Amino acid sequence: MDVAILVPGRPAPGALSLPGGAPATGEWDVSWSVARLVDDHPEWLLLSSPDASAAEAAAQGGGAPRPGAPTWRPGADRVVVLDVDGTAPANRRLSELPSVPARHGEIARWLGIARAATPGARPIALLQTTDEARLRRWRDALERRGGTAGAIQDVGAPTLTAVAQVLAVQAAGAARALTLATRYRPVLLFDRGESPATDTPYDIDSLLRAGRVTLCHDDRTDGSRCDAKPITRSADLINGPTHLKIAPATSRTPPVTSAIYVHPTTIADGRRSLLYLDYWWYLDGNPAREGHGASCGLGLAIPGKTCFDHPADWEGMTVVVDVTAAQPVPVAIQYAEHKNVVRYDYAALRKAWDGWIGTKPRWMSDQLHDGLAQISDVSDRPLAFVAQGTHASYATACNSKDGCRQVVAKVREHRHNGGTQWFENDTADCVPDRCVQLIPTRRSGREPALWNSFKGLWGDRTCILAGAYCTFELSPGSPASQPRYRNPAHVDAWVDAGVVHRCGKGRPSCPAVPAAPRAAAVSGP
Repeated sequence: MDVAILVPGRPAPGALSLPGGAPATGEWDVSWSVARLVDDHPEWLLLSSPDASAAEAAAQGGGAPRPGAPTWRPGADRVVVLDVDGTAPANRRLSELPSVPARHGEIARWLGIARAATPGARPIALLQTTDEARLRRWRDALERRGGTAGAIQDVGAPTLTAVAQVLAVQAAGAARALTLATRYRPVLLFDRGESPATDTPYDIDSLLRAGRVTLCHDDRTDGSRCDAKPITRSADLINGPTHLKIAPATSRTPPVTSAIYVHPTTIADGRRSLLYLDYWWYLDGNPAREGHGASCGLGLAIPGKTCFDHPADWEGMTVVVDVTAAQPVPVAIQYAEHKNVVRYDYAALRKAWDGWIGTKPRWMSDQLHDGLAQISDVSDRPLAFVAQGTHASYATACNSKDGCRQVVAKVREHRHNGGTQWFENDTADCVPDRCVQLIPTRRSGREPALWNSFKGLWGDRTCILAGAYCTFELSPGSPASQPRYRNPAHVDAWVDAGVVHRCGKGRPSCPAVPAAPRAAAVSGP
């Protein structure tokens, strides 16, 4: 990524102090250029440098003017960041920063400067404002050019260069969305029979650094071939006829940290603005124990019919938050249950969950009841009962060994009694560990990036005839390759008063997301 920063005038020396906790921007290879504007003409202080510290110093007015212009590298994202309001480089808290009013003709002026100084670069505006109307005007103008605008009060990055990088790779408002995603993240409740090896969501960068991931190629007629050494970073991934072989954890492999990911998408719904917090988590294996036998031999796996076991698993769910007003309100929850996504009214589920926690019904174990009672913010967060082995998530528990069913398909499901909690359910542990992270993107959130842009399958398999026949056909792809990521608003069914209603594909359309909390009955497990 090639980033040019344009700052107005000659700012006084100092360091801008912004809050920490910036969303991670991954393993980006960034080349920095910085110019200050003098009578709307750029004086370049830094040209095409890999040094972010030098870029930060130049953005604060350091250095003498240099001749020339930035050199754009072939294939790199080209971004120009416009420091429109020239936030003073002083040690001040964001709450103390005044909201800068709009100036007449500011959008046309800055876009003209950007076109002249950095032709072909995608424009991103950084504003010091809390005026949503001003932000909207900037975003409307820049999004037509592939760019975006963000408020410094919302980005939450520690330096100007970090702000520039965050806005370049993630959607505007991503920091605010991450805050909401942490607040409304699901309480992950695994079945008490779940294997300890498969009940921990993995931080993918940590998994790569641990040396447990090997890239394999499916381009030969006599079987797959895997690289001699594991890959340790996203940059080593190669798209094409490839897949990932993920080694199990041993006493010799480095520990892997735990995290879940979120892909926030804001969608207009009439006069409402709905934020879809699309959560994803990676689990080390999917031991479904279904379809074993002769039909699982090489070349005989039938996708969706046999060989449900696969050595890697991407799962998740979506929380829909109405962000139209100043106070966000969760209005719906969408559970991804194998091939179907089913929507529930948030208020109805909340009423049911609160009743279970308060009264402890017969089906609920002491372990589950006491564990939920110890989560201080459990009343703000949805519950996700994760099925043993298959790892689909459900709104309610099921204790039956053989009687559990998928909500929509009504076919057999494994037990999901919620007897084992994810250790990061506790907010006191989650927040400092960054247990919720933004999923990697580029081009201001429009396209997947890093490991999320890998197009092969996660999990080992054996292929012959240059990939024509393979085992483990059901191994998942990266989140970006899956329908729920591409269309987080899509659902296949909704639940009302305990009744499941299918929609689409020749059936009535699904109703709109609930506009406000309402009371409704929800069936128990």
